[in-house]
Amino acid sequence: MTAGRSERYDAVIESGNPTGITGSYKAAEIYNDRSDRFTWGLGFHRWSNRTALYTECGVSGINIYEVGLGYKFDKNFSVTGAYAWTNAPLGEHEAVGNSDPVSSESKRAFSIEFDYKKADPASKGSFGLFAAYRQLGHYASIAPTYDAIGHGQKGMEIGVDYVFDKNIMGTIKYFLGKKMPDEDGVGEHLQSAKTFFAELNFFF
Repeated sequence: MTAGRSERYDAVIESGNPTGITGSYKAAEIYNDRSDRFTWGLGFHRWSNRTALYTECGVSGINIYEVGLGYKFDKNFSVTGAYAWTNAPLGEHEAVGNSDPVSSESKRAFSIEFDYKKADPASKGSFGLFAAYRQLGHYASIAPTYDAIGHGQKGMEIGVDYVFDKNIMGTIKYFLGKKMPDEDGVGEHLQSAKTFFAELNFFF
């Protein structure tokens, strides 16, 4: 169970500035032991800010439902998947003219990821690889934490972690896909998107 205040819901804060709007966030999740061979989880999330959301899309809160599954084939190979959806909103308010309907893709989010091995910061030379296909619908993903793919995008994401020395790990990720429109109106279309991400982490 989680409850608090959040300054970020990317569907509302399209400008990318997370400090302008604060909303209430509530969540409940249930899942089994993450060390089991077969893993599962269920979740419910709600983000609400009557003023901001009503101005944006005519609702006072967004409810998101989520289910996740995972399976470890052996000590090296595993697959995980998650699907999230919301039934609201139906449309977005426009400054001029009628509201355009919200696209079905913007109310759905999913991810399927294949992993090979896992980097251990304490073990020099260890590494991990992953390949994933993800869709992060605008209203079904509150604030995505993937490094390469972002809010409102879908496509392939691949990456590698490598431990150069004890407690020194490098990460490279690449995303290639599309930026999705959040409406079904005239002139709305997919746009090409790609991101390269790299970082070096020191563990103490």
